[in-house]
Amino acid sequence: WTRNEQHSLAPFHPPEIHSVDLAGLALELALWGVADPGQLRWLDPPRTGPFRQALHLLRALDGLDEAGRITATGRQLATLPVHPRLGHLLLTARSMGQTGLGCDLAALLSERDPMRGNRAAATASLALRLDLLADWRQGGDGRARGAGVDPHLCRRIDRTARQWLRMLKDRPGVTDPAAIGPLLVSGYPDRVARRRPRQRDRYLLTSGKGAMLPPADPLATCEYLAIAHLDGGQGDGRIFLAEGLSLDTVRREHGHLLTVREQVDWDDTLARVVAVRRERLGEIVVAEQPLTDVDPETVRAALREGIRRMGPSCLPWSREARQFQARVLCLRTWRPEEDWPDLGDEALIGDLAWLDPFLTGLDRADHLGRLDLVGIFHTLLGWDRQQRLARLAPVTWTVPSGSAIRLDYRIGETPVLAVRIQELFGLTETPAVCGGTVPLLLHLLSPARRPIQVTSDLAGFWRRGYPEVKKELKGRYPKHFWPDDPLLAEPTRGVKRTGRPA
Repeated sequence: WTRNEQHSLAPFHPPEIHSVDLAGLALELALWGVADPGQLRWLDPPRTGPFRQALHLLRALDGLDEAGRITATGRQLATLPVHPRLGHLLLTARSMGQTGLGCDLAALLSERDPMRGNRAAATASLALRLDLLADWRQGGDGRARGAGVDPHLCRRIDRTARQWLRMLKDRPGVTDPAAIGPLLVSGYPDRVARRRPRQRDRYLLTSGKGAMLPPADPLATCEYLAIAHLDGGQGDGRIFLAEGLSLDTVRREHGHLLTVREQVDWDDTLARVVAVRRERLGEIVVAEQPLTDVDPETVRAALREGIRRMGPSCLPWSREARQFQARVLCLRTWRPEEDWPDLGDEALIGDLAWLDPFLTGLDRADHLGRLDLVGIFHTLLGWDRQQRLARLAPVTWTVPSGSAIRLDYRIGETPVLAVRIQELFGLTETPAVCGGTVPLLLHLLSPARRPIQVTSDLAGFWRRGYPEVKKELKGRYPKHFWPDDPLLAEPTRGVKRTGRPA
């Protein structure tokens, strides 16, 4: 190889223990009584993730109990010189009286696919491969070649199957093709799949991952599959070897894989609480029916989860509610020593206990419109804090003209009073809230409510800004709108316009 290739080579091959299936190793350790591989000294210790997956698989194969101790089945598996998956398949085949079929199936799965490269057979069916193996046994190499199958591989599969049959001290009997699916499930309980709705060749595995059949595979007519070989692509893995399966067979032969649970959850798609009784096969929902007479607290808990997912915007905010929120948050900033609650969006969504008493009878996003946030906030404050809020951060401010003008509170900003200049005539100091400690930001408007100037220093505006405003606008409105000394003039309520702007 070239010098550049030499420099790009790894210093040594990676340890095999980092790349192989660890189920056999985990079973051997359990047989020794070692639950934690960290108790032993290793040249290269097994990685935590793959070892944990191996333990999970052994529990699914009944090789370990929930505490990680080896079971009677596990001790039997440890005596077989095959992977625990194939070992459990062989033991199940013997218990079903299908030892010959089990040995053929396990031998076929332990070797290279005899139909690999045969484009005419675009199917993952294991039943077809077992039929071809039977044809080879009857007709020899010529018939195998005619079917596009490697006869040398058939010979090796047959030899392996016979060895395992002798090992199990049994004889081949009458085979039942219907047993192929259940036998595959016994060795691959994590690879049962159900066809996705309205998708002919795409399936959902019990693990939650996706898988797909080769194009136009006849197996696509099966709603359920037991899968032996598939790749581990980023998207849907391609299925190479599988067989059809019925749900009734799973219930009859592998009922322990099915779980039934009553669930009350928030459905993001429907935007509502869904209460159902679900029968599941891992991540596959096998059957479901709606629940009645659900505990109201459970429904409220699911609705709270939905509100968290949707965020604060799902609540029926009005301008009045947002202003109430801003007034309280402003007082938290202005008077941190006082006991003002945190009504910020993050705090409200983070702990929805404040909303819980008002969620009774609600179970969908549309129902949230019934909530009165302002009333709820008043309840949250209590009487004393309501009175302090009205005094320190009033909703309106009465100007010299007698008008009660609504203030605009903004979180982290100075409250705004938008008012016509003429309604402030005679007022010398800038209005202030929070006991006179927070001056308002005045948005001064023309008689037509057009913005003229923004100031937080009203006295300075009368001295410096008003003469300029008067000079600029006196031609647009009658003369009496602009007195020479606004501090001595009478404020005008409503400021009815008597002339058209220039």
